[in-house]
Amino acid sequence: MVEVKKSLCGGCLFGFACPILAYVDGDRILKIEPDPISHTDYPARCERLKLWPNLNEIILRHPKRLNYPLKRVGNRGEGKWERITWEQAIEEIAEKLKEIIENYGPEAIALAQGSVYGDMDIGQHRFQCLLGTPNAWFEGKQCGGARFPIEIAMYGYITFLGIPIPGKTGCIVFWGGSPSEWPNRQWFERVLVCRASGTKIICIDPRPTSEASLSDLWLQIRPGSDAALAMAFLNVIIEEELYDKEFVQKYTLGFDRLREAVKEMPPEKASKITWVPKDKIIEAARIIGSHKPVCWGGGGDYITTNHLGPATSVFSYYFYALVSLTGLDEEGGMYLYKNMENYGCAYGKYVAMWKYLCEHPRRKRDTVGSEIYPIGSCRAWMKYYEAMKEVEPYGFECQYLTMPSHTAVVDAILTGKPYPIKALISQAGGLSSFSLGRLIKALKSSNLELFVVMDIFPTPFTALADYVLPAAHTVEKDSLMTFNGLVFFIHGGERAVQPLFERHDDYDLWRDLGRRLGLDMPDKEKMFDMLLEPTGMKFREFVEKKRYYFPPLQWRKYEKRLATRSGKIEYVPSVLEELIGKGAFPPQYEEPAWSPSKNPILAKEYNLILTSRGRKWPYIHTGGRWLTEFRQMYPWPLCEMNPEDAKDRGIAHGDWVFIETPVGKILSKAFISPAMLRGVVAADTFWYLPEEGEESLYGLLKYNFNALIPDGYEYTDRISGTLPYRGLLCKVYKAAETEVQTVVK
Repeated sequence: MVEVKKSLCGGCLFGFACPILAYVDGDRILKIEPDPISHTDYPARCERLKLWPNLNEIILRHPKRLNYPLKRVGNRGEGKWERITWEQAIEEIAEKLKEIIENYGPEAIALAQGSVYGDMDIGQHRFQCLLGTPNAWFEGKQCGGARFPIEIAMYGYITFLGIPIPGKTGCIVFWGGSPSEWPNRQWFERVLVCRASGTKIICIDPRPTSEASLSDLWLQIRPGSDAALAMAFLNVIIEEELYDKEFVQKYTLGFDRLREAVKEMPPEKASKITWVPKDKIIEAARIIGSHKPVCWGGGGDYITTNHLGPATSVFSYYFYALVSLTGLDEEGGMYLYKNMENYGCAYGKYVAMWKYLCEHPRRKRDTVGSEIYPIGSCRAWMKYYEAMKEVEPYGFECQYLTMPSHTAVVDAILTGKPYPIKALISQAGGLSSFSLGRLIKALKSSNLELFVVMDIFPTPFTALADYVLPAAHTVEKDSLMTFNGLVFFIHGGERAVQPLFERHDDYDLWRDLGRRLGLDMPDKEKMFDMLLEPTGMKFREFVEKKRYYFPPLQWRKYEKRLATRSGKIEYVPSVLEELIGKGAFPPQYEEPAWSPSKNPILAKEYNLILTSRGRKWPYIHTGGRWLTEFRQMYPWPLCEMNPEDAKDRGIAHGDWVFIETPVGKILSKAFISPAMLRGVVAADTFWYLPEEGEESLYGLLKYNFNALIPDGYEYTDRISGTLPYRGLLCKVYKAAETEVQTVVK
């Protein structure tokens, strides 16, 4: 008998999870369509579903899905497994965790979460806070782990996603990102409508992206020099008085310090640093200053701010100063996100219980690396909480302020300093943003006594695990999407089918482990009911009658009080002065560790600037590599090059090439792009090839961009420890035929 289930779509392998009506016969999904009561009809327009209407069914029944719990019986990475039951796995993992807690404390347990293909944050965060370990993160550490703390310190909230509105938005600036490559393109659709209504478009990117082709002005910047361009924009906007003086006077503090700092970066100086012509810098600044409000990127797609190593905090500071002066929280601009309690979800009360964690009686130590990096610690969270508690009683709810540095996590495993991490539990690619060389060494080390991975497909990290747990996909579980506390709405759906084989909801892991460790972990539906308390609805009623909770947008929140210590925008953020010291902000200009100016000798051998290509459709992060449908469309990792750079190296379009940095080299296919900025190459990220086999970690070290990233304190962001993905140095050369035979085969 055919039933109609109010489910969520899992076709993008990410957390967008659009509400759908799933027509189900037994355990088969016959078709899906948009739910008329939901906030979106995007499933009817989704390019993935147009190409593969049965995509959810393809993922549900894929022959390579993980279906049963596995226990390692050989060495890590040897590929020898024993099939066990879920109950046995949970019992053995829990017993090992008890032993580690007894010997080393709860801080010796680390938790990792990756792409949001469900609501893993709800279970992981609650488990973490009740257990008492500060050492947990999600993939967003590399997305916003450096930039958001700067932004929150400056004006108390984040502006994760601008809201372009036709007739309201004056300008949209794409800076190092491509929302046209997102798995869900609703935001990009709004961009196209705004452009047709007269909104100005500026693209800042060395690559010839779709966004560049749409732009009124395209600035091809040298990767790594972004802070200089942001400072130069501010220089012009302030000197030419293209800002709202009344706004600055009433709602900001420290503007004179900002003005003095950007005087050091006039357009002519910035031009020499960035490779962008002086006239274009001035033209762009004038467009930005005179076409407010401005939408900057599209949330996660201005993440170039987070990928510059030591230059990250510097760029983040000047970038968010730009945001604040170009229509912050004005209708059609960058929206200030309040906590989830304002959007129908008791997230801080029941999930993001960071104050409880910070005051936990069993937690004796802060995050690993907290003595070096002030951001990513309980100490930091409490400083921010004291500043914002008058406005936000649960503090900042998303995990960004407490996540440790990836470099420090690896150090703690390998060296036991400042204290050892002995257990690591990862879900959904939670390790996909690490520098790979030392990470693989750490995962193979006997110092790590327990390594558990839960995922929907085999990955390079399941190959190294002690226990592999099969995860249910979106259509196999009830979901309430809270997006790690990042957004201004929630939505939910019931499972379309029961989990096949012995797959389990991600929440089951935290519930079952938590109960064995004596933690208060309710069943998932009860947890959802608790979270929905602000709506006055239970989960089943919410799914049946509402699906989305999307309250009216509240613009111009600065007119009341912002969640800073002063209640105003602070260009000399008081929280950061308390954590770092006086005089650190506004910061001086800085380059990444491997820039040509910092490392001229290194640049002679590694004579190309390397940047990452970010997300590439139809993939999202590591997701989708097992899907034949995706691989037929996009079969290999690509290295985008200017024709002259390729010619100088004897490289033709489609050749296999090596990209090499001082720490590693990977294979890619050359993609010769006539409009690519000369002297710069852009390489695909997140790759592994399933056909390479488990014992080779599916070719992770052979194709994955992260094998090229340096991992050490001198290469990371000064205050948060985030790693560099852009502004690196590399060389590119043609691979010999013998070196690619296994790939061709």
